[in-house]
Amino acid sequence: MNGLPAGFPDWWAIFKVTEAILRYARSAPPDPGRRAAAAASVLQELRAELELLPVASRPPRVSGPNSVAAFDRWAKSFVADQAGTDGNVDQPRAVVYTVHRLLLGGWIATVMEAGDQPRPLALSDGPELRPDRRAHRRLREDEVGAAADVIESMLTDMRTRDLQRSQGSLVRRGSRDPMLPAMSREFAAELLQPIHKGQSATFTQEFLQRWFANRLHRFNAAG
Repeated sequence: MNGLPAGFPDWWAIFKVTEAILRYARSAPPDPGRRAAAAASVLQELRAELELLPVASRPPRVSGPNSVAAFDRWAKSFVADQAGTDGNVDQPRAVVYTVHRLLLGGWIATVMEAGDQPRPLALSDGPELRPDRRAHRRLREDEVGAAADVIESMLTDMRTRDLQRSQGSLVRRGSRDPMLPAMSREFAAELLQPIHKGQSATFTQEFLQRWFANRLHRFNAAG
């Protein structure tokens, strides 16, 4: 569906560096001189792995106690980048939704959290359909309706994340809002109809939240 990325992370090097940072965080003494020696030891141990990382991800030189603060900032930033955060564990990771209009017909949505790979969220043609029935349905299918099926799954995922953030992880996934079908069809008609086969559109979670809140206000006012 999509091209391969230009480069792949060197996970062996990343894991080795992360493990050494965690070991340093647990065992490095608070005394600046001894802490600098521990940081220098980490850099010596990881010399080969650090060479495999992008230049922007490499640590500063440790030349004495005055270098410790810069090294500690780098260590925290490195681990936070791998975790998809800015170091604040309470801040949720950014979420992006992508809707693809397939060349052979139908729609598919994917969701990606910062630091992760995209994962499929919904497909407008159910896998239970045989290829001949799926092809027949595409010939008579309402494209907006097919897209709305995918959008409903996307909005459900977004709403569930919002509820879990405010009420905790016990909120069940897939809890259905009775307004979602109509709102999903409106979203598909407005924002997906211009997409040609083989193209895709990307929406951030923040955009979906604003769009949903705006339409929910309109739906409630109309009711």
